[in-house]
Amino acid sequence: MTFSSTKELTSYLLSKMQPAISTVEEEIYQVIDKILAQWYGEYDPVLYERTRQLFHSLVKSELVPTTNGYQAEVYFDASKLDYSFKYLHGQKYPNHGASGEDVIQAAMHGGHGAAGWNIAATTTPIWDKSMEIIHAKIYDRIKQALSSEGISIK
Repeated sequence: MTFSSTKELTSYLLSKMQPAISTVEEEIYQVIDKILAQWYGEYDPVLYERTRQLFHSLVKSELVPTTNGYQAEVYFDASKLDYSFKYLHGQKYPNHGASGEDVIQAAMHGGHGAAGWNIAATTTPIWDKSMEIIHAKIYDRIKQALSSEGISIK
């Protein structure tokens, strides 16, 4: 393939980067989602009923163009978490415990039931376990995804 300008080459490379980065973002999302599901399955609360808000707060961003490629994010969106009420035996009660950020922070380190930082149980740390898996292969996966789009990385 021949390019007549740097702008043409840049445009070509960016067009190939976009699907590659999107693929890797999805793979990262799937790793964290799998660990999150494992975390949920390791503890059965007695003092509250699960709302699964944390499970539904894991999101992927849209790809954002940068000066030299694309940026993608996978994160827990605290705005999707509302712990102002708790549920017990199907009844709704005011809850003056943890905020969405508190719950995210506790869960990232394996904690369950973070009301007032009284952790009810500790199981798989979502963040540490996910990062262990992701970091072990992220650069190889990015190289593979780019290579599958026709950009060879050496």
